[in-house]
Amino acid sequence: MELKIKVKLMQIQDLKTNATDFTTEYPRGKEILQKADGKTHYLKIAKDVGLNANLVSTILNKAKRYGLAEKKNGFFKRAKGVAGYLTVRKPRQSNKVSSEKVATYIISKQKNNAENKFKVSTTLNNNATKMMRAYKALYITENYLRDLIREAFKNETDLWEKRVNPTIKSNVEKAQKNSSYTAAERKDNLEYTHLGDLKTIIIAKNNWPLFLPYLNQTEKRKFEMKIDDAIPSRNATAHCTLLTDLDYKEVEIRFRDIIKMFK
Repeated sequence: MELKIKVKLMQIQDLKTNATDFTTEYPRGKEILQKADGKTHYLKIAKDVGLNANLVSTILNKAKRYGLAEKKNGFFKRAKGVAGYLTVRKPRQSNKVSSEKVATYIISKQKNNAENKFKVSTTLNNNATKMMRAYKALYITENYLRDLIREAFKNETDLWEKRVNPTIKSNVEKAQKNSSYTAAERKDNLEYTHLGDLKTIIIAKNNWPLFLPYLNQTEKRKFEMKIDDAIPSRNATAHCTLLTDLDYKEVEIRFRDIIKMFK
């Protein structure tokens, strides 16, 4: 009898811990789970809470892995007794400041303080201007591909679970746990992927045919090579590594070539 009580207490403690981890990772997790009654489809839940359907599906699947919900016949149902352990957590406020404002502030501060021992060099400022152009091209390209994937699978249920390989899913889970910028607003798990991941999702054997109606370049190998050519520039730009003069001249062309492969 005493052993059963101890086991029960351990189960309760695990449930509390999982509930805390869940609501920390997903501040709106409680709101979503409250609507998971085993009768309401996750698409309806997504519409009710005003969130992307793929994101809601991801959250409910994570709740299932935490033991906070079960799934039967395609419907999620909140596990018994978990409601009391779920808390509403406010997302950390994001202080969004444009890169232009940051650069302007730093430069003006340097000019107004002649005695400052460490100054921002003109070269650094000029390089920053170049890198902002490169980042803009990268930002447009990656988000274009994310939107295209969402469009191609708009009628798909559980896109993330069914259409993304385990390696990418595992890497995204690690990024979600280790991310220091969780205040950033994200539509879904695709927001955690980068150019190489997006290419892998598109060219996957069972996915590729669904993208053909959107493509000008329908030869998979050529499509893959165009994106591979841009990945080194992507990595340098994303990690704030200054591009070489030759690479900088070509970076916008490389990203533009990717966009041109689509209709």
